[in-house]
Amino acid sequence: MVAGHRIWIGELGGEIERPAVGAGGRGGLVFDFYSPTDFKFAGVDVSLNKVVVGHRTAQGWTIDQSAAVQGGVRDSTYYSVQVIVNGLVVTVLLDGVQKLQRQYDPRWIDGQPYGLNMGLAGVGSENSRGTYDNFTVQALPPTTSFEGTDDFADGVAVTLRRHTWASFELAPAPSTAAGNT
Repeated sequence: MVAGHRIWIGELGGEIERPAVGAGGRGGLVFDFYSPTDFKFAGVDVSLNKVVVGHRTAQGWTIDQSAAVQGGVRDSTYYSVQVIVNGLVVTVLLDGVQKLQRQYDPRWIDGQPYGLNMGLAGVGSENSRGTYDNFTVQALPPTTSFEGTDDFADGVAVTLRRHTWASFELAPAPSTAAGNT
């Protein structure tokens, strides 16, 4: 199991303006940030007309996965980008529609594997000017489930105790002691 929590880095609204000269025109969210040359990113790339997810190293920018945007990506246009990081899996939504999903390898620190939520998170633009608002980093509630077994051989519901969820109540049956039927 990889250490870490599920986080949602999302509802980043913003505009990306590509420069008149030169390549580039990428803006969006930065996560798993450890240094200026060690982080992951997800957002829109105006020069490619795509939603992208990738990473930055000392060797440069690498796009790990991209997805086309119907109608293309335009500069000076507002886009809502949501990035959901769940352990090692990154899901990118553009204007509420899932565009891509990618699983990364864990980051190993002192012999322990960690998910993508250990580093810092923020916004960024490469060879462009971005305007951002509504930036939120939020821990998602854990998904929970219950699994238990009780054979009721002793007549007592050991596993099931009184719990209330919304309007549903689960409680042990009334006692059927001698004289009470």
